[in-house]
Amino acid sequence: MPDTSLGDRKHAGSPLLTAVLVLGVVVMLASLLALILLLTAYFSAGTAWPPLYALTMFGLPAGFALMFLHVVLSAIRRSRLEHR
Repeated sequence: MPDTSLGDRKHAGSPLLTAVLVLGVVVMLASLLALILLLTAYFSAGTAWPPLYALTMFGLPAGFALMFLHVVLSAIRRSRLEHR
């Protein structure tokens, strides 16, 4: 039977990692919704609201960067836990 004490510590998420991941996902979903609204307005010959452009242009990269930060922080945390 495998030892689960180390595994439990590895998979217990820290509040910072959880917050970074949740914030990244929320930003990405909001940006994706803004992109869908922009494309819908464009193809229906309507006028697009300018803040939607900003949300799409800056939100998608910011959300991606936050999720990438989560991966990097998780890898650092995991490597530190393995060396204990």
